[in-house]
Amino acid sequence: GQAKYIEDFPTFIWKVIEDTHEQVERVFTADKYCRSYLNPAHQYEVVLHQNRPRQEPSKEFTTCFYEQLEGMVDRQMRLAIHHLGCFWYSAWVDAGQPDLNSLKDGFRID
Repeated sequence: GQAKYIEDFPTFIWKVIEDTHEQVERVFTADKYCRSYLNPAHQYEVVLHQNRPRQEPSKEFTTCFYEQLEGMVDRQMRLAIHHLGCFWYSAWVDAGQPDLNSLKDGFRID
């Protein structure tokens, strides 16, 4: 969706935190289900990270977990993108809505 101006940053941020926290029980339930559904030998795999073996959740486990969350990961990512857009838009409005085209030639990202 289109970015919206944030009137009160602290209230907005705490609302995001509270809304996200409401998902905790669902995450724990999905984890518990996948751990009970999958054979323990299929829950983890050993991968090399910086030439050291490390145990990570297996592809089978992460697929189960993702499916149990029923799109939550995608929704949360879209929300994060939208919230970031709202932060940038609000900062631009609060800065007096400067013409950003003037930065085109004098602004470099190295």
